[in-house]
Amino acid sequence: MTQMSKAQLIAENIKLTQQLSTLQVKLDNGYSPENLPADDRLKQLLDVLPAGVIVINNLGVVDQCNPAALNLLAAPLLGCMWRDVVEMCFAPQADDGHEVSLKDGRRVSIATRALLDNKGQLVLLTNLTETRILQGRLAHAQRLSEMGKMMASLAHQIRTPLSAALLYTSNLTREELPLQQRLKFANKAKTRLLNIEQQISDMLVFARGDGTLSDLISLKQLFQELEDALDVPLAQYDADCDISINAIEIELMCNREVLIGAILNVVLNALQACDERPAIKIEAQLIGSWLVVSVIDNGPGMDAQTLSKVQEPFYTTKSHGTGLGLSVAQVVAKAHNGRFEMASQLGKGTVAGFWLPIV
Repeated sequence: MTQMSKAQLIAENIKLTQQLSTLQVKLDNGYSPENLPADDRLKQLLDVLPAGVIVINNLGVVDQCNPAALNLLAAPLLGCMWRDVVEMCFAPQADDGHEVSLKDGRRVSIATRALLDNKGQLVLLTNLTETRILQGRLAHAQRLSEMGKMMASLAHQIRTPLSAALLYTSNLTREELPLQQRLKFANKAKTRLLNIEQQISDMLVFARGDGTLSDLISLKQLFQELEDALDVPLAQYDADCDISINAIEIELMCNREVLIGAILNVVLNALQACDERPAIKIEAQLIGSWLVVSVIDNGPGMDAQTLSKVQEPFYTTKSHGTGLGLSVAQVVAKAHNGRFEMASQLGKGTVAGFWLPIV
């Protein structure tokens, strides 16, 4: 063996020793050759994932993020404090609900999970802007379609009280009419006109899916205004109404007039459903993160088939009205990021409830 060959062998031996040493360190740290393809594949998946993924360490600094997160927030993320990113990119709006608005107007949902051993947080951002726009357009188109089917019936519903109002007002022109009779005709004409106004109001709310949530109001204040609005219908039906509030300190972000109008619609339905002297109960209670406002009546109740139909637009068992009262309640509850539910049983009355998220 030559001197050159010995030198080469020594060099190769040193090189192999170093490689073995490096591999041993990796093995001691949990390294496995099989992990390489999985790690690479995971990175590739994160890179093409349409949702934004952000990893925040326990100091509140962004350690990792995928391209979708950078594209969605349109700002530098790596090495930045997460609170600075929130201040720079997010602009919460009053009507956000369970989503959050970005400064460019897009809406995202945010889900977070703690990392193992409390070493930070994983944040998942999903862009819901297009979804919400499409859902709004679809809901609007469905409402317009349903309204188109009902135009002839609506014209008839409005014509009836309008004809009565014209009849009563024409009698007011008679000079010989006694004052007491004149007042009676005037009140009847006013009642018919108010009926028309209510029907038109219901149609507009139903068509728009009304609900710009700009009023921050306490539950106490909401119910004070509701009580004032109930004075006339309760007197008209000679009805009793018991109001019970178990969450008086709660605040709601709502459209005050629309929400009160929807609850009033449900109360009117309850009053009209009762055969004998109506007794209505309105309850407000906190269930988890929801405020539940329930309207309970002592009416005859409904079977399952009727219950499923009364919540359909334009369905009514009454000789007057558009059958939109309960549909309006559903639209308003949805506009408040909540839901409207009903339960009923023959002979035991009906319960209608608004489930509204609390602030």
